[in-house]
Amino acid sequence: MFYVEKSRFSNMCFIVGWRPMRFTSVLRIRVQAQLALACFCFCGSVLAVEKVYYPEYQLKLVHSINFKYPLELLKLAIAKSGNQVDLQPASTDLTKKRSQNELKTGNTFDIYWGTTSIELEHDSIPVRICLMKGLMGWRIPLVAKKNQNLFRNAKTLGDLRQFTAGQGTHWQDTKILRSSDLKVETSSTVDLLSKMLVANRFDYFPRGVQEIWEERELRPELDIVVDPHIAIHYMNPFYFFVNRNKPELAKLIQQGLETAIKDGSFDTLFFQYYSEPLRKANFGTRTIIELENPLLPPNTPVDRKTLWLPSKEGKAKT
Repeated sequence: MFYVEKSRFSNMCFIVGWRPMRFTSVLRIRVQAQLALACFCFCGSVLAVEKVYYPEYQLKLVHSINFKYPLELLKLAIAKSGNQVDLQPASTDLTKKRSQNELKTGNTFDIYWGTTSIELEHDSIPVRICLMKGLMGWRIPLVAKKNQNLFRNAKTLGDLRQFTAGQGTHWQDTKILRSSDLKVETSSTVDLLSKMLVANRFDYFPRGVQEIWEERELRPELDIVVDPHIAIHYMNPFYFFVNRNKPELAKLIQQGLETAIKDGSFDTLFFQYYSEPLRKANFGTRTIIELENPLLPPNTPVDRKTLWLPSKEGKAKT
């Protein structure tokens, strides 16, 4: 006889507890073989995934709006796919790099969301639908209050090169800015960078539209303001990434997101979270300075217009 056991870390079923049978009929053997085959077929589907783990720390960061929204979008995608998946947080306190390594091994969680990179797309399965509609690539400078008109006459990338930006030491944005020959000073945390800005260690601190207003409110003791004159834009997709051993899960999420795009529920959820930051950004009154992103993976669907926020007409030239 045998019984079927499912493992937490695999969608496979294993035949265990086997012991010899003396006078098993041919019919009985056939029935058992069919049951075993059915088990393998069932467990190979995404419906057999009892639990899908995501990194819990992503809900505990200061800018929680950026991480609550992807989880809500993930739930929406699963619902639109018509499948039942039990989402569970994996308690961890890892850096971004270590989280990506854990996704690769699949030991801690099955799905991760964040800014894409060639390495991350190689080590996991990217679902190439930008969760933020490209919003992570729209940056507005924080400046010291005394320098609030610093960029009043800035119109081109050449003008921006006269100033020094502050960015995180290991941020991908730092590499993107430097690849356009922009001067960048770095530090390890947002708090330190904000204090360095006030201390004139650099001229401006580019922040994402989705986070800049909250950051300003969280640091009222600092004499910093949101620059009213310019915005910086580059392609910076933000995806779901799935462990390579879970291709059915990636397919499920892709299908669910595509359905949500078609029926409008994707945009409804996105603007529920981000319409206010976009209203405050008021891009129509700003000079948009475009940067190239040399780190952009080659399979990025840049020509699928429905996946991105529209760029302003008449972008600044280099």
